[in-house]
Amino acid sequence: MKIAVSATENHLNAPVDPRFGRAAYFIFVNPETLESEIVPNSNVDGYGGVGVQSAQLIIERGAQAVITGSCGPNAFQVLEAGGIAIYEGEQGTVKEVVEKFNKNQLVPASIPTGQKITRTSRSAQVRGERSLGAKMDVASTRKNDSIPVNQETESISEQEAMILLQKKIDSLEKQLEDVKKQLREFKKESE
Repeated sequence: MKIAVSATENHLNAPVDPRFGRAAYFIFVNPETLESEIVPNSNVDGYGGVGVQSAQLIIERGAQAVITGSCGPNAFQVLEAGGIAIYEGEQGTVKEVVEKFNKNQLVPASIPTGQKITRTSRSAQVRGERSLGAKMDVASTRKNDSIPVNQETESISEQEAMILLQKKIDSLEKQLEDVKKQLREFKKESE
């Protein structure tokens, strides 16, 4: 297996780059051996479409998952269409997030960072109307409960919005527990 991590520098102890499309580097890592390949992101200074171009780079290099800070909707759609699992909102070093990946402590994203979840009234759903906010294709929800995202998003039901928000809460709670554990270990070491 190969995973790609957006990185600010060109080594495993580099911080995860909070940007996907304009990440300084992509580090392709075998999570079992930590064998890695470092690829400078040629899209870092591009004018437009850098997220999509970076997503295509990830697919061409054969990664099965991406770990990053934030992934825009266009890049998210390309990665998802390529069968790539997307883990967003991650912080720490490349090595740390790969270790979390190995321990199944990461939760795949179901919508891009910053994606608005809009509410639609039941009567509007019955009539097939869409809200003016985002467009999201609810009918083609996948097995893993992720919802494919187009450039714009369609309204999703209140129940689906609650499921997505609960997944985000679960992910944040896991991250908080990890931080608390690290803090306890740090306090132990400093005593």
